[in-house]
Amino acid sequence: MTGIMQGAGVVAALLMTAQSDPDPEAVRGALVEACEAAGGSPGACACVSRETSSRFNERQMRVIVAAMPDMQRVGEPQALADELGFSFDQILNLRQRALRADPVIRSACGAGLSRKD
Repeated sequence: MTGIMQGAGVVAALLMTAQSDPDPEAVRGALVEACEAAGGSPGACACVSRETSSRFNERQMRVIVAAMPDMQRVGEPQALADELGFSFDQILNLRQRALRADPVIRSACGAGLSRKD
């Protein structure tokens, strides 16, 4: 339950800052928090953040963080994707890229963007 509550806090923070341009460190920090809430270790989650920021821009990362720990949910909440100006096709493309990047990031870091089932 705590992970869900932390995840909800991360999503709320992302929604509140959707119209502003947050500090890149804040986006990476939100990713680390979402990773840790899904059960990742601090070191592995820092690695996930670095690897993700090398593959995605800040706007894309904000959508990915909101979907964690399930990359099938990229684009949810739709209000965030809309606020950030993503089209339906861009969200589908981002979801596909995140799903493809997840096993590569997991291999490099020992944790990934999605919870390993």
